[in-house]
Amino acid sequence: MNEEKIYSFHFSPEQWIKLKCEYKQHVFRMPCCGAKALLKTSALGTQFFAHKTKSESCPSPALETREHLFAKYLISRTLFEMGWQVETEKKGITPQGKAWIADIYTEKGRAKMAVEVQWSPQSYEETTLRQQIYKDAGIRCVWLLRDLKDGHNNALTGDYRFRTKDIPVFTLAKTKDGAMRVHNIYQVNEKGIHLAEKFQPVSLELTTFIRHLFNGRFSFILRNNDPNQYMSVQLINDTCWRCRRSIVIVGQVYYHQNLYGWLIKLWPSRTIREISLMDVDFINQYFQPAFHFAKLSKRYSKTEKTDYMANSCPHCNAIMGKFFEENMYDDPSTIETPICTIACSTMQTDTQMAVGQWILDSTLPATPDTNGINYFKDENPSETPVDYLEEGYEHEHTVGVKLTTISKQAEVKSLLAHLFGGR
Repeated sequence: MNEEKIYSFHFSPEQWIKLKCEYKQHVFRMPCCGAKALLKTSALGTQFFAHKTKSESCPSPALETREHLFAKYLISRTLFEMGWQVETEKKGITPQGKAWIADIYTEKGRAKMAVEVQWSPQSYEETTLRQQIYKDAGIRCVWLLRDLKDGHNNALTGDYRFRTKDIPVFTLAKTKDGAMRVHNIYQVNEKGIHLAEKFQPVSLELTTFIRHLFNGRFSFILRNNDPNQYMSVQLINDTCWRCRRSIVIVGQVYYHQNLYGWLIKLWPSRTIREISLMDVDFINQYFQPAFHFAKLSKRYSKTEKTDYMANSCPHCNAIMGKFFEENMYDDPSTIETPICTIACSTMQTDTQMAVGQWILDSTLPATPDTNGINYFKDENPSETPVDYLEEGYEHEHTVGVKLTTISKQAEVKSLLAHLFGGR
């Protein structure tokens, strides 16, 4: 504008409308080719500049969808409000000579960040390649991939499920209420016992997500940096069938794995006949001295007419067979021992990647209040957007500017009906 570089997200909706009204008082030109520019607002609410006349010689053809532009606008405006220096479609070259173009490039102090909104499908290999280019350029990049499973809190599929700290990936969807929401975010549930209960999936409105992300309120937790497996056992208070004295026998055996920093119980549990001899030795070595049951050993059963791993009475050495264990599993007198801090075995890992999850600070609300101005309704999605001079608008002070793409004829009919009661 008048040879000064400006961005549409520098202006509030009210300022943008005022600038449109003052259009003839300024000279607006596109930075890509120098052609005259128009100020527009899309049906989704995106403020943007467009060529006044189409030029085939322009090096920057408009190929982005309205949703893509809308997301970029919200992100850019939010970062600008947070005090970051923001540029869209920023171009650069790595020291290795590879070119890059960032959807949103932003700086504050020594920090250099990029946000890529990927509304069209992109392979994991391509994302990895582009992320390396940003890394070579000294830029940290976060990826927002279009969520094709609208309404799901965990929509990453294929290789993207193996999330690493090196490639921050989240999913983005335009929901039915008109908002852009980010998924694949979790908060820790300290009361959860099993892995599925430990993490609460949440989704955040896009601008709220950006504020949390750029304020450092996310942390990356590795899924498994400990290949060891740990054990606890179920103990049953019983009475020996032969000597009638009180005894303790081993029922179920539970295995635990260190996932995301917690020892998570793995299912299903096993009986002492379903575990390895090495694990039987582990129980006899570490649990038996502490809880004073008879050591587990192979015993011959006259009922089964075979030998198998069994409990015994520590007083008279009578075998405590399968019947005694299987009929006491749900007895209220059973207890589970604490987890032994010594690893009982080592697990085989499927991948050597540093896979994990992005966790939102648990002190923050899972679904924060959002600014209504970010909720724009595409009321006529089948119609082609028209120029801003043909757009009607209704100003609502509480939620910003609500834009529609109604025709002039419909606008006049609506106005007459309102003024004259339909006559």
